[in-house]
Amino acid sequence: MRLPRLIRFLKIIKVLKQIKILRKYRWYKRFMNKLKMNAGITRMITGIIVTIVVTHLMACFWYLSAKILDFNPDTWVYRKGLLDADPLTLYLWSLYWSV
Repeated sequence: MRLPRLIRFLKIIKVLKQIKILRKYRWYKRFMNKLKMNAGITRMITGIIVTIVVTHLMACFWYLSAKILDFNPDTWVYRKGLLDADPLTLYLWSLYWSV
């Protein structure tokens, strides 16, 4: 039962490694040279982007954890009374709890 979760976790790690590989591409270096930002600002922007991506992934996982259980009475969707809510509302709730 935990094997699919491990596989998904490994996929997340691959995505984060690809972000590191991005720094090696020429077009990325040219883009950063055109912006003429110092290394500190570049690291800060990269950190913000990584934080947003990881938060999004955690929100998706939070929603998926309820969906796997078919929104039974033990899930957060049922407890908050969001069974008939639209997907955007469910995403915003899961984003709130992942933050």
